[in-house]
Order: sequence, then C-alpha cells, then structure tokens
Amino acid sequence: MPWTSLAALDSEARFHFVVVSDNTGGERAGVFESAMERINLMQPAFVVSVGDLIEGYTEDRTQLVAECDKFDTYLDKLDAPFFYVPGNHDYSNQAMADVWAERYGPSYYSFVYKDVLFVVLNSALFYREGTEGHDTRFEDWSKEQEAQLSWLADTLDTHDEVRWTFVLTHRPYWRKSWMETMTEDEPMSTTGPWPRHKGGVAEWEQVTALLDNRDYTAFAGHMHTYEYDPGPTGPHIHEKIALATTGGVSMLRGVQYGEFDHFVWMTMTEDGPVMANVLLEGVLEKNHEMPLQRPYWIPGPKEPAM
Repeated sequence: MPWTSLAALDSEARFHFVVVSDNTGGERAGVFESAMERINLMQPAFVVSVGDLIEGYTEDRTQLVAECDKFDTYLDKLDAPFFYVPGNHDYSNQAMADVWAERYGPSYYSFVYKDVLFVVLNSALFYREGTEGHDTRFEDWSKEQEAQLSWLADTLDTHDEVRWTFVLTHRPYWRKSWMETMTEDEPMSTTGPWPRHKGGVAEWEQVTALLDNRDYTAFAGHMHTYEYDPGPTGPHIHEKIALATTGGVSMLRGVQYGEFDHFVWMTMTEDGPVMANVLLEGVLEKNHEMPLQRPYWIPGPKEPAM
C-alpha cells in the first residue's frame, strides 16, 4: 500500500497549546505583536504565558493601566484564548497587585482541559520580608503566599487523577543560576541583572513536594535564557523548562547561548506532552514576500545555466 499507516495522529485526547515568554524587562517593540500573528498561523487551542507582560515597577496607577491597555491590544490580534500569568514586572507592589486584581482577577488559579491540569502560580508571593535574598522592591506577602500554598494543596488533591499537570510561573526557582549571587566580575549575560537567592527557595521546595507523586512539566521565564531540566530519575516525570524571550531584553546571540525569541508549541498526546521550540523568525505566512525570488530557469550571477 502507498502509505506507512492509516493510524493518523489524531484523537479526542490530543490538543495543541502555546507558551509565550517574557515581553518586558526592556521590551523590543513589535516582537510580541509579531508573535501573536505567527501563533495565529499555528491555530493552537489556547495560549499561556509565564509573565512579565508590562514594564511595570511603578505605583502610578495611571501608568499601570496604560501599560495594561497597550499589552491587551497585542492580544486583540490573537485568535485563541490567552491566560495571564504575573511576573515581577506585572506584580511587585500593592498598587500593581490592585490593578491586576481589578483587571484580571486572581493572580493564581487553575483550569482543566481534556483531563490535563494547568496550574498558574504567582511567584511574586514567594518573597518574604527578611528572608535571605529578599528583594526590597517587593511587598511582604506572607499571608498571601500561605493562602496560595494551601490553595495549591487543595487543587492538586481535587485533581489527583489527571493524566498530566502543567505548572506556569514566572521565576525559575529550580535554576542553579537563579540561586547564585551576582558578582562584579561576572558579565550580565551569565548572571543577569536580578538579585539572587543564596540557596534553595523553601517555598518552591514545598511546591515540588506537593507535585512529587504526579507527572508534570513546569514552565518559567525571568532569566531570558533557555534551559531544560529533565528533573531527577524516578517513577514520575518532573521536567522544568525556563524559556528565553518573546520580545524581552536579550543579547540574541543565538541558540548556542539560549538567547532567542520563540514560543513553545505543545502537543498533548495520550502518552504525554511533546514539545517544540518555534523560533519567531522561522514561522512564515503563506503570502510571505520574497523580493529576491526569480524564475528557477534564469541563472543568477555566477550560477551555471541548467
């Protein structure tokens, strides 16, 4: 027969979704908007983020609302539903928290799609006043973090038999480079400009303990460089993926440095997720203009005739 199989990769359990990364921390104009247009060409079921949607870092409500308005115009281009996740640029003081609540509702939440659990965590709440590595730009949200952890435990208990769990947060607390302090003789490209914890983040360890007895994939951003962590070998898959950028500040030195603009194309199968990093420059629309194109039978300079 002139085919290898008639078992098409299609079923009720399969679906596709997209994960986008940091837009800010030094937004490069037009990149995130362009990503929305390219994502439309792929037609996912929905799009999830890992935060840093606006520049933020202000208590000026007028400015915050204006920045949110601007970001939401990017989403006007998107066909699929978009799920917001707060990053440090979106949620780092009480004014920002208030605007987030008024505009988007809860800063941590979950949803289930085709027996797959999606958990959104607010990594800003992990900061505790007085803890080692605490960034003084942030509020003391101890009670809010206790509520988030309690909610997470209840949510996971309620959905203890889902076939996979995806965790979406902003700070990649599992990355070794996140936990190292920055020194004056280390370039920004290896450490980033952000304050560091000097050890593991205890509250993240509580999260991973709650997730221990299930298969999960965690996504984060913040560092603007890509890194894949397969997690420890064991009875469950615990993979953790820190993304590069979707328009945020970057030296863009290429894939060998983990510095590139991309989105993640996720296919959820019956056996688990299949992931592909899609570089923005690699997605072309059908009417993409090629001004240097010429009929193949006309030889160009220094080209032999056919």
